[in-house]
Amino acid sequence: GGAGGGGAARIASHYKYALSHIFQARPDAPAALVVEDDLLFSPDFLEFFQANAPLLESDASTFVLSAWNDNGFRGRVRDPYALRRTHFFPGLGWLLPRKLYKDELERKWPREHWDHFLRDPAQHRGRESVFPEVPRSFHNGKKGTFVDESLQRRYFSDIDYNTDPRVSWRERTLSLGRAPFLLADGEVYEARLEELLSRCQHVSQLSELAGGPPRLRCLWVEAGVDGAMGAPPAFQRVAEALGVWHEHVRGAHDGVHEFTFNNHHLVLVNVHAAAKCKYGGLRPDGVRIFRPRDFSPGALRPNVGLPGDARLVAAQRTGEDCNAACAREGLRCDAWRLSMGNDCDALKAHFACGGGCVDSFGPEQPAYVSPSAPREKLPGACVVSTSPERSTCESSHPYTTRLCACA
Repeated sequence: GGAGGGGAARIASHYKYALSHIFQARPDAPAALVVEDDLLFSPDFLEFFQANAPLLESDASTFVLSAWNDNGFRGRVRDPYALRRTHFFPGLGWLLPRKLYKDELERKWPREHWDHFLRDPAQHRGRESVFPEVPRSFHNGKKGTFVDESLQRRYFSDIDYNTDPRVSWRERTLSLGRAPFLLADGEVYEARLEELLSRCQHVSQLSELAGGPPRLRCLWVEAGVDGAMGAPPAFQRVAEALGVWHEHVRGAHDGVHEFTFNNHHLVLVNVHAAAKCKYGGLRPDGVRIFRPRDFSPGALRPNVGLPGDARLVAAQRTGEDCNAACAREGLRCDAWRLSMGNDCDALKAHFACGGGCVDSFGPEQPAYVSPSAPREKLPGACVVSTSPERSTCESSHPYTTRLCACA
């Protein structure tokens, strides 16, 4: 009792009870593997933890080991054996060392929002969570205390977790001649990242990411990570263009994200002061730093497609939302990919755009303005949103016809 009636309080109380009980019931267990009832697991889920758990004992700069990658989206991951580090606790299948829980966390476990608690610098104290580039868990819940079907589709449904039963950490150890987790040791990881920054091809034009032979590329940006007065953070525009989480801290290692983009191994370095990047001094003289405004609608058009069975569908009339437009095709609106149609070329492929193509703002955009609309509404124009992250499947406008992403 005493946990209160809120969902966050009940969950935090349950976690503390379960963790304290398991360590008491299993006094010889060095760690506890924490999972949730709405997760699906990779064939090598348990082997992943067994193979990499020794890192928690050998490297004092590690915090926990997680199966989840916040940016593990389809088309953004490739190497099933690569490990990454972040100060942002990922959760969703994670290994908690007994010593960490009993010596530090148990006595001050929070009354609510246990995951926020673990992300607090006061708890991780600079230590990092280690996670796989290719996730080993998949969030399959559509209804929960903090998740609904819309959030599931937007942030979880496109996670590309490993489903290949041939992935073997034992065989990987034999081929490397050493345990793979040693590459995620704090000092080794820092040296590897500095080496990548020393030999990568630095992006000078975003069009360089359009395709071509796979290369190691570094993209330097300066984008604020905190919004002001309710506005989205500047980094969100960068994230929407590159297809990663709009919250910069997720999956970041001291201001750096690594992921696959159009088959390139992309190292994204955010040198904005708020990103707390410590690698700014490694940028060669003259290498361009991109700002959020450079990621204008269409800037990465050759690079951004609609993965899998997704496609762009034009609504049939003004005032129709994307849920209805996609349903007519036997599909569902994909909120995460709405921004993929947010450029002039995509709109002109579906509408006349006789009134030109202009920047605008609205949750129902990208869209085509009816020729019969009032003059101040730009009749006949195609409009692209300057904040595509705010577009939703449910939005509509009496004077516009939407361009929707359906899957």
